[in-house]
Amino acid sequence: MKVVAGPTSVYVNEPGNEGITGTVTLATSHASIHVWDAQKPAMFQFDLYSCSDFSAKEVLGEIDNWFGLESAYWMMIDRNKDTFFELSSGKWLKS
Repeated sequence: MKVVAGPTSVYVNEPGNEGITGTVTLATSHASIHVWDAQKPAMFQFDLYSCSDFSAKEVLGEIDNWFGLESAYWMMIDRNKDTFFELSSGKWLKS
């Protein structure tokens, strides 16, 4: 994946929605993260759109290495057709 713009980030300080959003534009792809830091523990949502082939297990393992996940809900979506559809989903728990 080749970075073509970013990363960029901005902090939002609206009551009930305090947190940071970061984005990076990749060639034919993008990634974004939204972190709500006022919650304990902090919660985040990570979106990755890519033409590369990878598994949810690989992505969650990498996120866990960086952030120390407790658990995560994930969903893989096929966006290559006129209608998007869910390929798979599940709950990831630290083993």
